[in-house]
Amino acid sequence: MTIKLLKQLIKYSYNNNMLNPKNVNRIANLLNRNDLKLYIRAIKIQERKLSVFIDTPMNNMKLKEKFKDTFPHKNIYFRNDPSLMLGARITADDMILDINLNNTLESIIKFVEEDYD
Repeated sequence: MTIKLLKQLIKYSYNNNMLNPKNVNRIANLLNRNDLKLYIRAIKIQERKLSVFIDTPMNNMKLKEKFKDTFPHKNIYFRNDPSLMLGARITADDMILDINLNNTLESIIKFVEEDYD
């Protein structure tokens, strides 16, 4: 399978940035085992590109609306992570932004230890 054909199959698999199960099943039934593996891998990569994962200590409906404005045309998934203290971890494609009180406190302690020894 060529890369060009794979890109066309991925494009056909989506409608409005949402995976279309009927089209995926249609394509999967026509592929041999090796091509199916390539297709599944390409679908996973595309899903990662179209998704934003936001970990917060608690669910907040107001946050959802703000992030929808910040990341238009992306599927936003919220997950609870009680280990985060007053912050969030945002994963968009291969970029991770980790903002929380615990990291801030650790940075302050590290700065003080390095500069005042």
